[in-house]
Amino acid sequence: MKLLILLRSLQPDEYKVFEWFLQSPYFKNSSKYLQFFRFLVKHFPGFSLPKNQIKEAFKQCVGDADFSETKYYNMVSGLSRQLEHFLVAQRVFEHDPTTYLKLLTFSLGDRNLGAYFRSESQQFIQQLESTAIKTQNDYLTICQTHKQLYFNPDTPKFGNYASHLQQAADYLDMYYALAKMRLSAEMKVRERILNARFETPLLDHVLEWSRHEKIAENAPLITLYRTTIELYRDGMTAEGFQALKNLFTQHFSQLPAQEQVILVRHLINGGISLVARDVPVEKELLDLYKLALGSEALFEHNRMTVVTFVNISNLAGLCHDYNWAFSFIDKYAIYLEAEKQPAAVFLAKAGLLFHQKKLDEAQTTLNTVPFSTAPFDLLGRNLLLKIAVDRFLNYSDGLDFLNAHLKAYERYVNVKPFADDRKSAELNLIRFTRKLIATKLDFGKVNELKKTELKAKLAAYPLVVSKKWLESKIDEL
Repeated sequence: MKLLILLRSLQPDEYKVFEWFLQSPYFKNSSKYLQFFRFLVKHFPGFSLPKNQIKEAFKQCVGDADFSETKYYNMVSGLSRQLEHFLVAQRVFEHDPTTYLKLLTFSLGDRNLGAYFRSESQQFIQQLESTAIKTQNDYLTICQTHKQLYFNPDTPKFGNYASHLQQAADYLDMYYALAKMRLSAEMKVRERILNARFETPLLDHVLEWSRHEKIAENAPLITLYRTTIELYRDGMTAEGFQALKNLFTQHFSQLPAQEQVILVRHLINGGISLVARDVPVEKELLDLYKLALGSEALFEHNRMTVVTFVNISNLAGLCHDYNWAFSFIDKYAIYLEAEKQPAAVFLAKAGLLFHQKKLDEAQTTLNTVPFSTAPFDLLGRNLLLKIAVDRFLNYSDGLDFLNAHLKAYERYVNVKPFADDRKSAELNLIRFTRKLIATKLDFGKVNELKKTELKAKLAAYPLVVSKKWLESKIDEL
């Protein structure tokens, strides 16, 4: 029901403001709207009633004698309309002063207010142009204001005012370029996810245009998106990733919140892809995660995914940043889904204990993690494998347990409907681990020639999980 959706969008500190709004004589002022709203706030905190009970709530509010189906439907539709008006007013007057000034300027132009309109328009343009980092909406608004100013009937079409036509065209180019690149960057992500190819007409022309020195100096957001797209197109490299990260962090504090979120996600995706290819950018990726924790980039509806949570703690472990990692777990566990929170916390802590070489504590902690549901099934089995291998290689202990776990791990992967690539990568990890064990048992202390042979065999696997870890185990043989 639309009414409940709109009511639940309100924050508690907006309730009183909405009451004031309902009492404004400018909109349809009905005391019944205010009465019903206050009734719902008092008796249904957070408007937590199902939609099939809203009619009964209205009847309780007004009383049987004053209830009718017509009055009920008028109340639902009328209060919904008042809420829609309120949301628009809140955005314009409280949250988006640029929109207010834009609407004011355009209203002055619509009424042909001559010099007053021209003065306000030019001040508005100067205000927007002084913004350090302009969004695509800024570029479009400046373009529209220049256009409105030039084509207004009262504006002279000569002298200084003639330049507004060219400036409208220039800012239109800026708007188009940034809008095209923002969409294209997202399409590049989808190409990788879906293994598909999307055509983006004129993108090459836009990228070439954006390399102009003037653009690079005065439009940081355009440069950021151009660099992002070129990395997706040409292939993610450590150098390219680092260059984009440096540019992003240089401008981060001035970027609008929405752009912080979008760009940090592109960067994190790039960093993850490099780590998966064993490119050593763990420290840089962890720095990005730390930066992103200060924005909303890692949250969906105030929730963090288990995979993101575990990835961050694991990265911190790889970077030996243990104090920060345990603090992160304690602070951000509340943002996990309630039913997955305990298992995610134990898995993350077990990973950190493993990185600290505390194998017994790590395994004891991991024993509390259920391996029956994703993503704990593979993450947990993978970590247990590493613990068991380290115990065998370092202490010549637990061979029977290790072999039993490998067998169970293999059986699980084979029976589950994983994607072919994922299944192959997991099974190759198991196969090569068996090869490591056999080599250790056969040779005891393994010479460098044999280690080189093993590394060559590992390199021949097209897909393998934890490849970098396997290489480190070869060195320990």
